[in-house]
Amino acid sequence: MNFINKEELAKRKNEAVVDRAVLDHMVTLNTMLPYTESEYEDVFPNIFIFGLPRSGTTLLSQIVAATTNLGYINNLIARFWENPQYGVYLSSSLSLPRDISFASLHAVTEKITDVHEFGYFWASLLHHTSSPRLGENEGTDIDWNLLKNKVLSINHAFNSGVVYKNTLIGHYAERFSQMFTKPFFLYIKRNRLDVAYSILNARRKRYGSIHEWWSMKPYEYDEITDLNPYEQVAAQMYYLEKDYEKQLNKLDPDQVVPVDYETLCRDPWFYMEKLQEALGSFELSIIRREIPLLYSSHHTSKDQDIGRLEQALNSYFNT
Repeated sequence: MNFINKEELAKRKNEAVVDRAVLDHMVTLNTMLPYTESEYEDVFPNIFIFGLPRSGTTLLSQIVAATTNLGYINNLIARFWENPQYGVYLSSSLSLPRDISFASLHAVTEKITDVHEFGYFWASLLHHTSSPRLGENEGTDIDWNLLKNKVLSINHAFNSGVVYKNTLIGHYAERFSQMFTKPFFLYIKRNRLDVAYSILNARRKRYGSIHEWWSMKPYEYDEITDLNPYEQVAAQMYYLEKDYEKQLNKLDPDQVVPVDYETLCRDPWFYMEKLQEALGSFELSIIRREIPLLYSSHHTSKDQDIGRLEQALNSYFNT
């Protein structure tokens, strides 16, 4: 399974370390549960959440999962990336609650009932590694019918619409919009300096050094790999956002709900009602529940990284 990036896994530190023996057993399990295509009607909506790394995609997916009747991929279901129906039925048979923590560490959640980004599922179907570089799948034939069929099989297992979040999805948004009958996209944006600082901090925490690349690599990766870490982060954000905007320009505006991170933190119900309005005839139930204070900014003006990040961002975004 070449979508599992063993080199990247070996670099991880502290809380990000993965038990390789357990992972190997999960790989074996998935090879024992091969997927067989069946005919599924495309009758339910599928909601795809994307945005820059550290822009709030995990938080947004947690809010949608906690406050609507949509199906979502939890940490149990995600272990069945080859044949997700098994995970959905197992989760249902165990009567796992819709228990969302509203917390994560670099998109990783702890509770078995919390949301998962389903990285191996999307990486395997789109022929990417688990630490993807855009364009790395050029020359390979993506089986779009298989991808569609697997997504519809998840709808069938849930018997409902489903919400997904994965930053990779946004770079294929045009194709997804053409492939499904009822696709909707939640595109979240956050203050750029907050995003940049958070990406830099993720490098430190996951690998012990800001000089190690973290998360999605843009098409222009070869052009920016020799830059210093601050310029790399700014360039990473600039080129990924540029590709997102290119994809969004090709979508039906009625399929897209733009989300501002700061507004989401202040008033999550505003966007849940926007989503309900966008889905139209599909009966989306909104579950009113207490949501903790969500917004936080992890840097101060005295932080030595801030000035260098601001300078790098200004050089790319001309702000």
